[in-house]
Amino acid sequence: MDEPGDAPAKDSEYETRGALVHSTVKFLRALDSSRHRAAVGMGVSASQLRVLSRLTDSKLLTPSQLADDMMMTSGALTAICDQLVASGLVERTTNPRDRRSLLLSLSATGKAQMDASFRGFGENLSRATASYSPAEREMLSSMMIAMADALENDSGSEPESSRTASVL
Repeated sequence: MDEPGDAPAKDSEYETRGALVHSTVKFLRALDSSRHRAAVGMGVSASQLRVLSRLTDSKLLTPSQLADDMMMTSGALTAICDQLVASGLVERTTNPRDRRSLLLSLSATGKAQMDASFRGFGENLSRATASYSPAEREMLSSMMIAMADALENDSGSEPESSRTASVL
């Protein structure tokens, strides 16, 4: 029997880690479902919505910067951007610092659609956390940011087989 102050049993640590993985996967699947509904509502694919989201965050990017940021080939990104430009959601302009390159940005229509999408997502989050106190919402937000930062800054110290977030 464990005494007060003893280290938690290995089974308990494993169960806690398993519960965290399970709840995170469930949250990510719900987020993917929400993203899919947003994409369908905007009449774009999930990949196109990812590009629009990146451009919302970054304002102006070269195609190479965007491809690197999204871990896509330049060919795949070009195809997506061609479709977004044709639909009037993205604009290509000449880079004033280097006329040989282009800059990608949201068009006014693209910005308006992304603003509406983010408003809808914010409303969904508000409904999902309506029963939380302001302190609980602040704690949840802080924990999510800390976890995202830790995952983004992962130095690769764990074996690849144990990293499930990269394949979800």
